[in-house]
This record gives sequence, C-alpha cells and structure tokens, in this order.
Amino acid sequence: MVSKIGFVLLTFSIALLGTGRVERLIAQSKSCGGIAWAQDASDAELGEDASSEPDAAAPPLAGMWSGSIDDNTFGSATFTIDITQKKSRLKGNWMTSAGGGGTFVGKVKTDGVSLTFKFKQKRTKCKVTAEGTLTTATEIQGTYTSKKCNGASTGNFDLTHQ
Repeated sequence: MVSKIGFVLLTFSIALLGTGRVERLIAQSKSCGGIAWAQDASDAELGEDASSEPDAAAPPLAGMWSGSIDDNTFGSATFTIDITQKKSRLKGNWMTSAGGGGTFVGKVKTDGVSLTFKFKQKRTKCKVTAEGTLTTATEIQGTYTSKKCNGASTGNFDLTHQ
C-alpha cells in the first residue's frame, strides 16, 4: 500500500514539474533548466563538441574523392573515400589499391578548411587518424598516423573530388 502511494506521488510530481519544461522546449525549441542533450557517437569519437560549431563553416564535401597515399613504410597506393556529409560531420567508406578498406567518421573544423578523420579497417584493429586541409574546392591534402596496421605508421595523402 505504501509503495503504491509513493509511486502515485512520484508520478504526480514528475508530471507536475516536468510538463512545463517539456512544453517550453517544444514551443520555443530552446533548452531549458536541467535538460541536457547527448552528443552523436561520431562526435564523441572525434573528441569534439559539434554543437559549438556554426553549420555555415562546412563546405560541401559529399561524394567520391580519390588520389594518392604515400605510406612511409609501404610506399604509394591509390586511396579512395566516399564521403556522406551532414553539416560539419562526415562519414563513409574508404579503400586503397593495396587491398585495405573500411569505414570512417570525420569533421570539418570551424575554419571551414581543416578536416579530421578517424578510419577503421574491416576485420582488424587497425585505426588511422588523419588531418587534412581543403586546399581548393576539389582537393584535400593531409597526413596520417596509424596504429596496429601491419607495419604502416605514418604518411600523407592527396585527394581530388571526382
């Protein structure tokens, strides 16, 4: 009996106190009081808060990009990424002519030309972190470091929008 009364009081309190906040949130599209929003998982992987960045800073990058990759251990190969873009967030698939491939997430920084990428290779523990610069509207140049990638360690890349 006491637990039923406690449950009713708790439910009533939540309904009474929470209703105003929810209505204000919906009506004004603003955060209020103690309501917090979680980051998208891809933002968390990049270690950055996407909510502080203006959407206008993100140039259009969606589509296929291809070019050279020069690894300090293995030499040159062709590198291709297929970018899907949502505001400043990037994601997609990648592959090399050397047989590697997988998925990535990325971000356009607030300056609109600096990019960060986190690449993962299929069925391995290989992870690659890359920094790039949009040198023109159709070219990205950058460098990368890798971990657990069968001897690959660092290198650079030069991609052109196809």
